[in-house]
Amino acid sequence: MHIELNATVAAAGLAPFAFTFSGANAEAADQLWTTHLTPLIADCPYQTPAAVAQDPAIAAMRAVYKRLGKEPSRYRPSQEALWRRIAQGKGLYRVNRAVDLNNYLSLRFRVSCGLYDRAALTAPLTVTVGEAGQSYPGIGKGSIDLAHLIVAADAAGPFGSPTSDSRRAMVTPATTEFLLIAYAPQAQVDAAAFASTLTALALTTLDSHDVAAVTVG
Repeated sequence: MHIELNATVAAAGLAPFAFTFSGANAEAADQLWTTHLTPLIADCPYQTPAAVAQDPAIAAMRAVYKRLGKEPSRYRPSQEALWRRIAQGKGLYRVNRAVDLNNYLSLRFRVSCGLYDRAALTAPLTVTVGEAGQSYPGIGKGSIDLAHLIVAADAAGPFGSPTSDSRRAMVTPATTEFLLIAYAPQAQVDAAAFASTLTALALTTLDSHDVAAVTVG
Protein backbone atom coordinates (compact mmCIF):
# COMPACT_ATOMS: atom_id res chain seq x y z
CA MET A 1 0.00 0.00 0.00
CA HIS A 2 1.10 3.56 -0.74
CA ILE A 3 -0.44 6.91 0.24
CA GLU A 4 0.35 9.92 -1.93
CA LEU A 5 0.98 13.18 -0.06
CA ASN A 6 -0.32 16.31 -1.77
CA ALA A 7 2.42 18.92 -2.23
CA THR A 8 0.28 21.71 -0.77
CA VAL A 9 -0.30 19.74 2.42
CA ALA A 10 3.41 18.95 2.73
CA ALA A 11 4.32 22.61 2.16
CA ALA A 12 1.90 23.60 4.94
CA GLY A 13 3.97 21.52 7.36
CA LEU A 14 2.24 18.14 7.57
CA ALA A 15 4.37 14.96 7.61
CA PRO A 16 1.88 12.10 8.05
CA PHE A 17 2.81 8.48 8.57
CA ALA A 18 0.63 5.38 8.43
CA PHE A 19 0.32 1.69 9.30
CA THR A 20 -1.77 -1.30 8.34
CA PHE A 21 -2.60 -4.19 10.65
CA SER A 22 -5.26 -6.79 11.25
CA GLY A 23 -6.82 -8.03 14.45
CA ALA A 24 -9.84 -9.22 16.38
CA ASN A 25 -11.82 -6.16 17.36
CA ALA A 26 -14.48 -6.19 20.05
CA GLU A 27 -16.53 -3.79 22.14
CA ALA A 28 -14.53 -4.08 25.37
CA ALA A 29 -10.94 -2.97 25.94
CA ASP A 30 -10.68 -3.38 29.71
CA GLN A 31 -6.93 -4.07 29.86
CA LEU A 32 -6.10 -1.09 27.68
CA TRP A 33 -8.20 1.16 29.88
CA THR A 34 -6.83 -0.18 33.15
CA THR A 35 -3.15 -0.05 32.21
CA HIS A 36 -3.00 2.89 29.79
CA LEU A 37 -6.03 5.09 29.20
CA THR A 38 -7.27 5.58 32.75
CA PRO A 39 -3.84 6.60 34.13
CA LEU A 40 -3.22 8.91 31.17
CA ILE A 41 -6.55 10.65 31.65
CA ALA A 42 -6.01 10.94 35.42
CA ASP A 43 -2.68 12.69 34.80
CA CYS A 44 -4.11 15.26 32.36
CA PRO A 45 -1.41 17.94 32.09
CA TYR A 46 -3.78 20.77 31.13
CA GLN A 47 -5.39 22.87 33.83
CA THR A 48 -7.97 24.39 31.49
CA PRO A 49 -9.34 23.55 28.03
CA ALA A 50 -7.71 26.70 26.65
CA ALA A 51 -4.29 25.44 27.75
CA VAL A 52 -4.53 22.46 25.37
CA ALA A 53 -3.95 24.66 22.32
CA GLN A 54 -0.64 25.86 23.81
CA ASP A 55 0.90 22.38 23.71
CA PRO A 56 3.70 22.57 21.08
CA ALA A 57 2.52 19.59 19.03
CA ILE A 58 -1.09 20.75 19.07
CA ALA A 59 -0.11 24.35 18.32
CA ALA A 60 1.90 23.08 15.35
CA MET A 61 -1.17 21.27 13.98
CA ARG A 62 -3.30 24.37 14.44
CA ALA A 63 -0.71 26.29 12.43
CA VAL A 64 -0.97 23.77 9.57
CA TYR A 65 -4.75 24.27 9.53
CA LYS A 66 -4.35 28.04 9.35
CA ARG A 67 -1.84 27.81 6.48
CA LEU A 68 -4.38 25.79 4.52
CA GLY A 69 -7.17 28.26 5.27
CA LYS A 70 -9.13 26.26 7.88
CA GLU A 71 -9.98 27.75 11.28
CA PRO A 72 -8.77 25.27 13.94
CA SER A 73 -11.03 26.66 16.66
CA ARG A 74 -14.09 25.76 14.57
CA TYR A 75 -12.72 22.51 13.14
CA ARG A 76 -10.51 21.27 15.94
CA PRO A 77 -7.87 18.60 15.28
CA SER A 78 -9.01 15.44 17.04
CA GLN A 79 -6.20 15.26 19.60
CA GLU A 80 -7.04 18.79 20.73
CA ALA A 81 -10.74 17.95 20.95
CA LEU A 82 -10.01 14.82 23.01
CA TRP A 83 -7.71 16.60 25.47
CA ARG A 84 -10.16 19.52 25.79
CA ARG A 85 -12.90 17.05 26.70
CA ILE A 86 -10.68 15.53 29.37
CA ALA A 87 -9.62 18.95 30.70
CA GLN A 88 -13.31 19.82 31.02
CA GLY A 89 -13.78 16.79 33.29
CA LYS A 90 -15.94 14.89 30.80
CA GLY A 91 -13.64 11.88 30.58
CA LEU A 92 -13.36 9.81 27.42
CA TYR A 93 -16.02 7.66 25.76
CA ARG A 94 -15.48 3.94 25.14
CA VAL A 95 -16.09 2.68 21.61
CA ASN A 96 -14.35 -0.62 20.79
CA ARG A 97 -10.85 -2.02 21.21
CA ALA A 98 -9.37 -0.62 18.01
CA VAL A 99 -10.91 2.84 18.33
CA ASP A 100 -9.95 3.06 22.01
CA LEU A 101 -6.37 2.15 21.05
CA ASN A 102 -6.42 4.80 18.34
CA ASN A 103 -7.63 7.40 20.86
CA TYR A 104 -4.90 6.41 23.31
CA LEU A 105 -2.22 6.92 20.66
CA SER A 106 -3.72 10.28 19.72
CA LEU A 107 -3.71 11.42 23.35
CA ARG A 108 -0.28 10.10 24.26
CA PHE A 109 1.53 11.42 21.19
CA ARG A 110 -0.58 14.60 20.78
CA VAL A 111 -1.34 13.72 17.14
CA SER A 112 -4.57 13.37 15.19
CA CYS A 113 -5.00 9.69 14.31
CA GLY A 114 -7.52 8.38 11.83
CA LEU A 115 -8.43 4.69 11.98
CA TYR A 116 -10.19 3.19 8.97
CA ASP A 117 -11.69 -0.08 7.78
CA ARG A 118 -9.37 -1.10 4.93
CA ALA A 119 -12.08 -3.25 3.37
CA ALA A 120 -14.09 -0.08 2.70
CA LEU A 121 -11.27 1.64 0.79
CA THR A 122 -10.18 1.46 -2.85
CA ALA A 123 -6.75 2.54 -4.11
CA PRO A 124 -5.27 4.97 -4.91
CA LEU A 125 -5.07 6.69 -1.51
CA THR A 126 -3.97 10.27 -0.91
CA VAL A 127 -3.68 12.86 1.85
CA THR A 128 -4.77 16.09 0.24
CA VAL A 129 -6.85 19.25 0.73
CA GLY A 130 -10.63 19.26 0.58
CA GLU A 131 -12.21 21.25 -2.21
CA ALA A 132 -14.98 23.83 -2.01
CA GLY A 133 -18.36 22.10 -1.87
CA GLN A 134 -16.99 18.77 -0.62
CA SER A 135 -18.49 17.25 2.53
CA TYR A 136 -19.31 13.94 4.14
CA PRO A 137 -21.36 12.71 7.11
CA GLY A 138 -19.04 12.65 10.13
CA ILE A 139 -19.06 9.90 12.74
CA GLY A 140 -21.52 10.99 15.40
CA LYS A 141 -21.85 14.37 13.71
CA GLY A 142 -23.66 16.06 10.87
CA SER A 143 -22.14 17.05 7.56
CA ILE A 144 -18.45 18.03 7.74
CA ASP A 145 -17.37 20.89 5.45
CA LEU A 146 -14.15 19.64 3.86
CA ALA A 147 -13.13 22.83 2.06
CA HIS A 148 -9.51 23.71 2.97
CA LEU A 149 -9.41 20.79 5.43
CA ILE A 150 -6.75 18.07 5.34
CA VAL A 151 -8.48 14.95 4.03
CA ALA A 152 -7.63 11.34 3.32
CA ALA A 153 -9.22 10.19 0.07
CA ASP A 154 -9.49 7.03 -2.00
CA ALA A 155 -10.88 6.33 -5.47
CA ALA A 156 -14.41 7.13 -4.21
CA GLY A 157 -13.45 10.46 -2.62
CA PRO A 158 -12.66 11.76 0.89
CA PHE A 159 -13.13 9.32 3.77
CA GLY A 160 -11.22 10.90 6.68
CA SER A 161 -9.68 14.00 8.17
CA PRO A 162 -7.81 15.02 11.34
CA THR A 163 -11.01 16.70 12.56
CA SER A 164 -13.69 14.06 11.96
CA ASP A 165 -13.75 10.85 9.92
CA SER A 166 -16.54 9.69 7.64
CA ARG A 167 -19.04 6.95 8.31
CA ARG A 168 -18.04 5.23 5.06
CA ALA A 169 -14.77 3.82 6.42
CA MET A 170 -15.83 3.70 10.08
CA VAL A 171 -14.31 0.97 12.25
CA THR A 172 -16.87 -1.28 13.95
CA PRO A 173 -16.48 -4.37 16.19
CA ALA A 174 -16.72 -6.45 12.99
CA THR A 175 -13.71 -4.74 11.37
CA THR A 176 -10.62 -6.95 11.06
CA GLU A 177 -8.41 -5.00 8.62
CA PHE A 178 -7.21 -1.55 9.69
CA LEU A 179 -5.45 1.49 8.27
CA LEU A 180 -4.14 4.05 10.75
CA ILE A 181 -3.03 7.47 9.51
CA ALA A 182 -1.20 9.77 11.95
CA TYR A 183 -1.63 13.33 10.67
CA ALA A 184 1.59 14.59 12.22
CA PRO A 185 3.05 18.09 11.87
CA GLN A 186 6.69 18.10 10.81
CA ALA A 187 9.20 17.39 13.62
CA GLN A 188 6.53 17.11 16.33
CA VAL A 189 5.92 13.35 16.70
CA ASP A 190 8.46 10.57 17.31
CA ALA A 191 7.34 8.17 14.56
CA ALA A 192 9.61 5.37 15.80
CA ALA A 193 8.21 5.56 19.34
CA PHE A 194 4.69 5.71 17.92
CA ALA A 195 5.32 2.58 15.82
CA SER A 196 6.79 0.71 18.77
CA THR A 197 3.84 1.59 21.01
CA LEU A 198 1.30 0.70 18.32
CA THR A 199 2.97 -2.65 17.66
CA ALA A 200 3.02 -3.60 21.35
CA LEU A 201 -0.53 -2.51 22.10
CA ALA A 202 -2.05 -3.90 18.90
CA LEU A 203 -0.69 -7.26 19.98
CA THR A 204 -2.13 -7.15 23.50
CA THR A 205 -5.38 -5.40 22.55
CA LEU A 206 -6.25 -6.94 19.16
CA ASP A 207 -3.97 -9.98 18.97
CA SER A 208 -2.38 -8.31 15.95
CA HIS A 209 0.94 -9.70 14.70
CA ASP A 210 1.27 -7.81 11.41
CA VAL A 211 1.68 -4.07 12.05
CA ALA A 212 3.40 -2.70 8.93
CA ALA A 213 4.45 0.83 7.98
CA VAL A 214 2.87 2.36 4.88
CA THR A 215 4.87 4.64 2.61
CA VAL A 216 3.49 8.18 2.52
CA GLY A 217 4.90 10.65 0.05
